[in-house]
Amino acid sequence: MIFKRGQTYWYKFASSIKERDGAKSFLIRRSARTKIGTEAVEREHRRSLRLGEIHPLDPWPKPPVPEAPSLRDFSTRFLEYAKLHVKESSFTFYKASVPVFWASRNASSGKSVGEKQYMERLTRPCV
Repeated sequence: MIFKRGQTYWYKFASSIKERDGAKSFLIRRSARTKIGTEAVEREHRRSLRLGEIHPLDPWPKPPVPEAPSLRDFSTRFLEYAKLHVKESSFTFYKASVPVFWASRNASSGKSVGEKQYMERLTRPCV
C-alpha cells in the first residue's frame, strides 16, 4: 500500500520468512524518501526481501559501505588524535615514527619496507 504523509510517499506491506520453527511475519512500513517513483522503490525492496539479500528488519536502502582512508590521511589524523590523548613521550615516539615510515616508502619507490626491517630501523640506537 502506498500513501502520502505530508510531502513524502510511504509504502507498507507484509513479509514473511520461513524458518525451522515456523514462519515469522513482519510488517514493513518505510518512507520512499522521494516524491515520485514510490512504486519502483517498493518493488526493489520486495525483490531484495524475496531473494534473501536483506532481512526485513535491516535498514533499506542499505547504507553505503564507508571507504577506508589512505594510509597518509590516516597517519595525519592519528597524530592529531595522539597529540591530545596519549602521554607526551608516546606522542614523541609516534611523531618520530611516521616520517621515518614515509621516508622508507619513498626511498623504495612506492614499495613498502618489510615490517621486520621497519622495526629494526626504529629500534636501532641513534649514533
